[in-house]
Amino acid sequence: ALARLARHGDPAVRDLVEGLVEKSAAPVLAAAKRWLVAGQLLPDAAGEFFIRETGEDHGDFWEKRYGLVETMVPSFVPRAVAEKILVAGKTITFLRRCCGDDRSAFAAGEAGAAKNGAFDYAKGGAPNAELEHVVDE
Repeated sequence: ALARLARHGDPAVRDLVEGLVEKSAAPVLAAAKRWLVAGQLLPDAAGEFFIRETGEDHGDFWEKRYGLVETMVPSFVPRAVAEKILVAGKTITFLRRCCGDDRSAFAAGEAGAAKNGAFDYAKGGAPNAELEHVVDE
């Protein structure tokens, strides 16, 4: 609802709402950053992030261990991007846990993504194209 108001015609309302949305989006974007760069979920006692560890591995790590919580995907993250974020983090987690690949490339990816603003809220309520670009890479 706030993201829609961020496109309000009154500049004062738009500026106020954009500030609120930017602050409220920060925890979700921090969680997405950690998941995409390190394949790790931040502690989420309130269950606010749209990716969850199910605890159900039972020999099917890829399908069962992590899942998308559709109701928690923010309006500024298109569903297709949320699914890509899930798969990208699962891939990194798989490489780290199952293949022992914990090279410093993860730190380089984090620095590059942070530098280009991929994990900043996009003004105007639009999805951040840089976030989608980082996921696609």
